[in-house]
Amino acid sequence: MPSRRADPATGNGAKRVPATLRTRDPDEADRHSIEAAPTGLDPDTIGRALLKQTGVVEIHDLHVWEITSGFPALSAHVLVDATADCHAARRELEHELHEHFKIDHTTLQVDHQGDQLLTIKSLKQ
Repeated sequence: MPSRRADPATGNGAKRVPATLRTRDPDEADRHSIEAAPTGLDPDTIGRALLKQTGVVEIHDLHVWEITSGFPALSAHVLVDATADCHAARRELEHELHEHFKIDHTTLQVDHQGDQLLTIKSLKQ
């Protein structure tokens, strides 16, 4: 007979989240459960602001969500000019996110723009 026990990692989380969401405004709970951008943080506006930073040539896969009430998070893939210092660019982007959007939890993958594509060849003959 198959076990009826739930996986502890998912079971505990499923029990805690609804209780937390019931204490907040229903609209906020809905936004949190679908991982929508927090109220007042527009991903398009944020993306345009990041594109204005020195050396930044492209922003994609930008996601903004709320980890918990009042604690927004952001992740994005950023391409900088081939001559730019990608580490300095990341620091400037994090500063921009903190100062203008109050986002302190970020994951920014910053790479140099280039025409080089990785080619993977099969080892099988």
